[in-house]
Amino acid sequence: MGVLFVDEAYRFSEEGDHGFGKEAIETIMEAMPNHMGEFCVIAAGYPEKMSAFLDTNPGLKRRFGPQNIIHIPDYTPEDLRHIFEQQVIQNKRKLDHTLERLLPDFIMNWHAARDPETFGNAGDVINLFEEMDARRSVRVQKMEVDKDFVNTLSSDDIPERLTEYFKPAKASSVEEVLKHLDHLVGLTHVKSKIAQITKLIHVNMENKRRNLSTAPLYPGHYIFTGNPGTGKTTVARLMGQIFQLQGLLGRSEVLITGPSDFIDKYVGGTEEKTKKIFQKAINGVLFIDEAHQLAEIGNHSYGRIIVKELVPFMLNHRENLCVIVAGYPDHMARFLDIDPGLKSRFTETIRFEDFSSEELTTIFHHQIEQNNEIASPELEESIKKIFDLWVHEKDNDFGNARDVHKLMEKMRKQRAQRLTEQDLSDVSNEDMLTFMPCDIPENQRQRIEQKQENPDDILLTLDDLIGLNRVKNMVKSIINHIKIEQLRGENRRISPGHYVFVGNPGTGKTTVARKMGQMLKSLGILNKGHLVEVGRADMVAGYCYVSHYLNQK
Repeated sequence: MGVLFVDEAYRFSEEGDHGFGKEAIETIMEAMPNHMGEFCVIAAGYPEKMSAFLDTNPGLKRRFGPQNIIHIPDYTPEDLRHIFEQQVIQNKRKLDHTLERLLPDFIMNWHAARDPETFGNAGDVINLFEEMDARRSVRVQKMEVDKDFVNTLSSDDIPERLTEYFKPAKASSVEEVLKHLDHLVGLTHVKSKIAQITKLIHVNMENKRRNLSTAPLYPGHYIFTGNPGTGKTTVARLMGQIFQLQGLLGRSEVLITGPSDFIDKYVGGTEEKTKKIFQKAINGVLFIDEAHQLAEIGNHSYGRIIVKELVPFMLNHRENLCVIVAGYPDHMARFLDIDPGLKSRFTETIRFEDFSSEELTTIFHHQIEQNNEIASPELEESIKKIFDLWVHEKDNDFGNARDVHKLMEKMRKQRAQRLTEQDLSDVSNEDMLTFMPCDIPENQRQRIEQKQENPDDILLTLDDLIGLNRVKNMVKSIINHIKIEQLRGENRRISPGHYVFVGNPGTGKTTVARKMGQMLKSLGILNKGHLVEVGRADMVAGYCYVSHYLNQK
């Protein structure tokens, strides 16, 4: 009489064992009623796999009964820390001050990033202690360590694969994550959407707790549309933390990928790489940045292969996976058109707006404060002018916060150049960290120092052209009409219009077009007013889809 403990029992139902596993299951099933009261069977294994194991034979589930299925949860981070500390005491070791202070955070971060299907709980913690103790032994042998510290573990003993978790812990509650989200600059629409999603999940969880609903809970899949530098990756990481804290995902980690991570030059390679990435993302967030590129020329066939794998994967793992695809607003529609079933797999589309001039200025100052740097009073006006110009003249490649970061990196280089032109020993600490207007890159200084052109001055340069009297009068008429419309002060956008220039080569068509662009910019009708000169060869290609792609560019 005793207990038969069958560990990893699901393996008996796996294929590839020539039916021996099935035979073993049938033998155990037969023995359970035949030897009732003589022994006890306990089958153990991973939650999802054990559910499949019990479904392999109708009689198997009856033998155990639903009331005897006991779910044993993972250890909490606090439990794991106590296990680690027990090992330290039992082995007569000590922790140095830094490791002792950050041990709870280290364990919490490690626990949050775990893969529930492979994490060994207490076993992994004991293995970690033993590995760190072995590293301590090697370290003290190589170094001259005071005898009082020979048996002391330090952060240097943490294995390289886990050092990324040795830092202050992430948020410990959904409210704390939402507070972090609220502190981000701008993103009013995004914050509202995330709050709605979080509240809906919270209510659905409460309904399930009260047995008011039996519907399964999903984290959902999302489309992020927006230009670069608008915070899409940052928000994806925060959503991962929210879903993990709500118990919808086992890990808060976000697997950040792009089209190049999936595509392989060999036949069958793209499909294989795609499957590996998808499997790696289970129990966490899969973030596919610039997903629209999968629908562009050159990638279209690869995009179909990837999406063909993605659509069923999103459905089959909707309970333990969140997929977020991100890209330019105008291009994501082409990505969703790759497969008829793709769009319906997504729960919500969240739009990330470009930052305003004021928001860019706030981001600039936040970055300065984070690095304990100083902006001189004289710098403020110049920075505001730069960001006003950026917003006024932005195009589809506008980098938002990313461009602010690039500007600051260039300013740091310029400041270093300025400071090294003098004896650094004479420079105060404050001056070492202070940005001056002269640290602004030359191309940006030139933009804000340029005198705003007057449309009448540009018209005078048009008069300098030889001949073209009828053309000059027509252009002046167009400009005067726009001026009158502006004087009316109506709250509507004034169109620059579209024109056909008819004439033989060398008659000044390009020159007049360039002048018109300059005048329309000076009137505030066009943001840039620059001339993009193209011909048939630039817009027409000999392959399917290519002409459309070139025209979009």
